[in-house]
Amino acid sequence: MKKIVEISQLNGNLLGVSMHRFDATFVQGAMDTIGKAHKNDHYVWLLLESGRAELLVDFKKVSLNAWTSALLFPEQVKHLSSYGNGKGWALFFDRTMINHQFSLAFEESPYQMFSFELGEDQGKWFQSGFELLHTTISTERPMTFHRFTVQSLLSALLYQLSSIHDSKRRLDGVEVTSRRMEITRAFRRLLRQNYVRRKAPHEYAKLMNISVGYLNDSVKMVTGQSVTTWIQETMVREAQRLLYHSTLSIKEIAVQMGFDDPQYFNRVFSKVTDQSPGDFRKNIFNQLENGRTNGDL
Repeated sequence: MKKIVEISQLNGNLLGVSMHRFDATFVQGAMDTIGKAHKNDHYVWLLLESGRAELLVDFKKVSLNAWTSALLFPEQVKHLSSYGNGKGWALFFDRTMINHQFSLAFEESPYQMFSFELGEDQGKWFQSGFELLHTTISTERPMTFHRFTVQSLLSALLYQLSSIHDSKRRLDGVEVTSRRMEITRAFRRLLRQNYVRRKAPHEYAKLMNISVGYLNDSVKMVTGQSVTTWIQETMVREAQRLLYHSTLSIKEIAVQMGFDDPQYFNRVFSKVTDQSPGDFRKNIFNQLENGRTNGDL
């Protein structure tokens, strides 16, 4: 049976932004969508103030505790797998609400996800910002520049999030030049466009007119992962999506991922996920369809 990954939309929202208190009432009301694998046509930003929750994002576990922030991208497959009385905010916003340059910065980010713990002071700053944004959105009589005001507040929150993320990376001892960062972004962009046809680091280095060593050093310095790892994980992530929401055979998926030899595809998939494609399909279907990962939703 084909497993459809539904696409949640901001239906009828002319403003392009929607906010809700993230609590037990919201979770129960939205369970038909968030309780199973789905995508969004918009960004989702979760800010947890207390309690806990657990997500599966592209089939990887993301744990949220007090003062944790997670920015989720439209193309990612998401699923709320566990809820422990988490309270905070859920913010949904369309791509049109952020400028093109900012959108590219997120989607071509050298990091796979903007998810990290905040300090209490930082968390309370965002709490105040979210409350102000919610009040502004909920204004009964919007003034002339209402949408621009909302957009400006959202941008301020996003810039602050990016700044904190960058400062945490620097505190971790990761100092990179703008050149290294730009190389990594360019590589990520090329990888999304070419991962089916190009699976060797030297192919990307050639497209970028730099040496393989310089490309690999730059990507590893910025992200902590090698070019080969990025190539393999990107392919495997797309294969996982097909294994879950299509009826294609493993051999057919291997071909779609650019592999002439299904056995080689199986080896790469197993190396990245520690399980075969067949086992992944069986396990993830049981996990997502038969309940909640920890049985407490």
